[in-house]
Amino acid sequence: MDRKQLMEKTRRSLTASGIGKTKDEAFGKALEAMRKQVYKDVEGMILKMEPLEVYLDEVHEEKEIEKFLFLFMPREKWTYKMTFTFVVEISYIARMN
Repeated sequence: MDRKQLMEKTRRSLTASGIGKTKDEAFGKALEAMRKQVYKDVEGMILKMEPLEVYLDEVHEEKEIEKFLFLFMPREKWTYKMTFTFVVEISYIARMN
């Protein structure tokens, strides 16, 4: 019986965006979107996913003033939309046919 190496490594560059009430929340959602994209693209069982580089491409900040009964207690609500480029090294087991 021949032995065959099943583990493979690949490096990919992915762009992902996230929207949140804070910059940390937007980054977390972008990271989650990147992970989902990797699982969708890679055929096989992923063993390790390691971000090697992270670049911030865009940041959009929106400020909205919210008032109770359109008159009282104004407060600011911020929404952040951030776009990142991730360079990820992926170790996975290729599909066995």
